[in-house]
Amino acid sequence: MESIQQELLKKLSNESSINEIQSYIKEVMQIRGFNKEKSSDKILLLVEEVGELAKAIRKNESNLGIDKTKEYNYSSIESEIADVFIVLLSICDILNINLFKAFLDKEEENIKRIIEMSKKTEFIIRLDSLEAAIKINKIAETENIIINYTIIVDSGLHRFGVSLKNLLAFAEEMKKLKHLKLEGLSSHPGHVYSSTCEADIHQYVLDECETLRKAKELLEKEGYHLKYITSGSTPTFEEAVKDSNINVYHPGNYVFLDSIQLSINKAKIKDCALTVLATIISHPSENLFICDAGAKCLGLDQGAHGNSSIIGYGTVINHPEIIVSSLSEEVGKLKIEGQTNLKVGDKIEIIPNHSCCLLYTSPSPRDGLLSPMPSSA
Repeated sequence: MESIQQELLKKLSNESSINEIQSYIKEVMQIRGFNKEKSSDKILLLVEEVGELAKAIRKNESNLGIDKTKEYNYSSIESEIADVFIVLLSICDILNINLFKAFLDKEEENIKRIIEMSKKTEFIIRLDSLEAAIKINKIAETENIIINYTIIVDSGLHRFGVSLKNLLAFAEEMKKLKHLKLEGLSSHPGHVYSSTCEADIHQYVLDECETLRKAKELLEKEGYHLKYITSGSTPTFEEAVKDSNINVYHPGNYVFLDSIQLSINKAKIKDCALTVLATIISHPSENLFICDAGAKCLGLDQGAHGNSSIIGYGTVINHPEIIVSSLSEEVGKLKIEGQTNLKVGDKIEIIPNHSCCLLYTSPSPRDGLLSPMPSSA
């Protein structure tokens, strides 16, 4: 059995397609007798493997706590991602799904949604991929419509966006796509979330504004008409919104705010509009309480890009002595540092670290309204 699997594995290489890998997994499942399992069993296995991946990520992130007595149980992130991929492909085999075709079909569906929205509204998409643009243009041509777009410019995040040195060449290639119309430039200075205090933010504002200024000048010099120069992030908003070039600003979670914004002094507690109402359900030891709001509700985000200014998993209003020290799916551990008047049955209000992580929005309990959001939603 092992030798057969090894021979099959030798047929794969760095150039192997998803179809070839899926075919390999199908044969391995047959050899091992796993192809008789139900899809429901495989789904449970997939959930288990995703859990193992989460553990590996926690081990890798220095600011996330793990059980040191079980550290040897944690595999590498690469290994756990591979396990998730293997189980996912085996589920595709059981359900007779070609994953590569499903991917292409989904991309086609997404593009068609763009087309339909463009027919009904003045819709603008953002692009930094010529390959994606060609696909969208092809369908737009079939539908005989024009899709408006802005070019995403990289202002320092290096996650998406065209660099300044490649911008003109990219714009020239995009110009050849006759069913796409350039409306302007966009950016997102998401790397600002690596800042740990308010004083750091000015440099990220400079990155944002200077990058867009240079990009605008570069294209306008070559005759391009740019109607919109757009950007946005909550931490940079207050200063960058004054920039003379930016005429559309989209500042993320500015309407809600959260503990990340508190940590860099871009908000006060009274400014935070989205909170979680939790109940104290246990008091297992002197300096430990348990509440009924866990990771499903508060999320495990402790700040992006290496941010070390976040302590715990949320800010408990009117209780500076409480640190939300760790989260399970449904409950949170509250560590007490100092004196507290907490008791079982009390309600506490928690500002999440990252408001975007919450699945539901609700009125703040401070408004005297009953929140419709379950405490462990």
